[in-house]
Amino acid sequence: MVKPVLDVSAAQPRSEVHHSHLLLVDDDPSLLDALSGALRLRLGHFTLDTCETSMKALNCVKAKRYDAIISDVNMPGIHGLEFLTLLRQARPTTPIVLISGHADQAFLARAFQAGATDFSAKPIDRDAFVRSIRRGLNISRLRLVLERQEALIIRGRFHYTAIVEKLSESNEQWLSSSETLFSIDSKPEISSSSFSAAIERREQHERKAQFFNRRATRELTQLDAFLDRVGQAHNGTSALLQAAEDEMRCHARLRLQRTS
Repeated sequence: MVKPVLDVSAAQPRSEVHHSHLLLVDDDPSLLDALSGALRLRLGHFTLDTCETSMKALNCVKAKRYDAIISDVNMPGIHGLEFLTLLRQARPTTPIVLISGHADQAFLARAFQAGATDFSAKPIDRDAFVRSIRRGLNISRLRLVLERQEALIIRGRFHYTAIVEKLSESNEQWLSSSETLFSIDSKPEISSSSFSAAIERREQHERKAQFFNRRATRELTQLDAFLDRVGQAHNGTSALLQAAEDEMRCHARLRLQRTS
């Protein structure tokens, strides 16, 4: 019997502090220090990796999952939209906030089409910059919750299928013992002791099947309720994620309009 050990509380968005992982990419060491300081002062719990070259940044994003990537677009080596495209290919869902000192509206429009989530123009408004990062981290947190909920749904369905299969196996064993008894009963030369033994085996299978059926029915009912709760939580998280992404796009569009 497969015993489901699933905790629906793991499927709920939680309010505890999430330790975020950020990547900051810029070839200007002074800007790296300034932005690192602003983030540490205002964000709290997070790990920050910094890179001064595009190749090092690409190696980092391929090796580690980040909650947000902040990058200058004019980097030595690979730069501009090509660099952004490679970042997005490596991490399709990670929020990417661009930093640029010379980007015009046309370039930024292309950058959003290539996968940028938001941008900060130089000189950087630190308040707006940190708010943008917060929105990106919120999107990543919701996406992580969504992934956990989807994993719970997969596990729940696996347990459900396993129980149904074992239930079918138990019933087949009981039917097989019944068929054996019928076969013995149809043979007049079979001794009474053999017939009694066959009856006893059939009754044992029947008791086991009845016990298993009751237990399996309870667990299937519990799994049904579990999957329903996780499904509802998943729908709620999906709606929150969609709203968070819409909000970030709205703020980005407003800033894009101001550059014109």
